Amino acid sequence: MPEREKELSLRLHRQFYDQVARRVDEMIEAHGRILVLDVHSYNHRRAGRDAEPDDPQLSPDIDLGATTLDKDIFGGLLERFGDALRSRPLNGRTLEVGTNIRWKDGGHFPEWLHAKYGDAACVITLEYKKVFMDEWGRSADILALQDLREGFLAAVDEARDWLAEHPAPGQAQRKDRMPA
Repeated sequence: MPEREKELSLRLHRQFYDQVARRVDEMIEAHGRILVLDVHSYNHRRAGRDAEPDDPQLSPDIDLGATTLDKDIFGGLLERFGDALRSRPLNGRTLEVGTNIRWKDGGHFPEWLHAKYGDAACVITLEYKKVFMDEWGRSADILALQDLREGFLAAVDEARDWLAEHPAPGQAQRKDRMPA
């Protein structure tokens, strides 16, 4: 990589993390504890369009990455979040939602957040299997996307409720929910 591109890339990387840190600092100051959702998607027909999909036991519809999450503190939030994702069917069937199935490490972003903020920032990575599109033809299934959106919104509502019910030490329990 040319030196100029490398410098630009590193500068953009620092700017991103600086912006995230400022926003997270503000949110923790306002709310005590926050939930950060790191959303991705992954291919499950890697051998080609007509190939069999990956083994569903190893490739859930949604894999919740929670390697840095302190389960003693946030295990209830993680459970309610996963249950809410499952509560909305995808094309008439219940979603397979796993935890730390496909990726055993947390990745740099959630690990950085946890190292910097500890238990003030609960980080869950959502890895959506591309059941909402033809991953080879790049066409989306709008109804599947809508189903996944409804599950996501239900999970966010559950997380807000949980956070309001479980304030950070030294904060009063909130009767109102955190804003989006």
